[in-house]
Amino acid sequence: METALRLDDAGVTAFEQSLEYVETKVRERKYPQLRFAKGEIVPLENLDIPWADSTTYRMLTGVGQFELARDYTTNLPMMDVLTEEVTLRTYKYAGGYQVSEEEAYKTVHMGLPIDEQKVAVVNRIAMQTLNKLIAFGDPDTGMPGFINHPAWLRSYAMYPLSSSSTANQCLSVLKAPVTAGLVLTNGIEEYDTMLLPYTEFEYLSEARVDNTLEKTILRQFLDNNGHIRNIQPLNELAGAGPDGENVMIVYRRDPETLKARITDPFRFRPILPQPFGYQRPAAFKYNGILPYSPYGVHVVILPKS
Repeated sequence: METALRLDDAGVTAFEQSLEYVETKVRERKYPQLRFAKGEIVPLENLDIPWADSTTYRMLTGVGQFELARDYTTNLPMMDVLTEEVTLRTYKYAGGYQVSEEEAYKTVHMGLPIDEQKVAVVNRIAMQTLNKLIAFGDPDTGMPGFINHPAWLRSYAMYPLSSSSTANQCLSVLKAPVTAGLVLTNGIEEYDTMLLPYTEFEYLSEARVDNTLEKTILRQFLDNNGHIRNIQPLNELAGAGPDGENVMIVYRRDPETLKARITDPFRFRPILPQPFGYQRPAAFKYNGILPYSPYGVHVVILPKS
């Protein structure tokens, strides 16, 4: 009779190596729709400090200006830095999958491959969870996300970005938040990225400025503004307003402006024995959004058409 697999058996070591091979292969898969989790929208910072319960960052504001020097001993303006220190808690998000005793036998003794689908599901759901955390935060912990962060500048658009507005009205909605950021910060915050809901993005990409001009509204805006160079559609912006409105966002995609911090990247933990198989836990630790510049992001709430 064949004895049961035990954690101190060489067979379990071989089984765990098979798991690690499959998990590594699955981790290389890309999920194009999860753009927050991939770091395409918000810069990601992986600290790899699993012991951290919290981290601290500072919001810096420069104070003062240069003036005409009349007397170097009595009239030399001094600059200073105002700092606001913020501590963010770190939260662990965990999950896993189970492997039956029969699956373990087949892998070790018969050389049959482990079912990748269980591993793939855990990996995908972990990335979906991280994607949602970065985008919207976690209401259970009170942690805000990129789209709903209270530190950002917010405003309401005068016109919807739809066929109910004229081309010039649509262009004014696109220009207004970029100009507002420049004016409020004396030209320091120069937004370079615009995010639009898919519906608005599709309309502006197809609607013409007028019958005599071949340019679309979006192309006209890109060609005539001196700041925004990247316009992307983002599904998460649909219904993200306070009353279910769509929102658009303009910001400077720069880790000195904002970033999302992960203190312990997603990884699988050691296998655990169960009465009729094995459990493979996985977890990651997320620390939240770090807004270094409160005017670095401008959220515009769009009227419902």
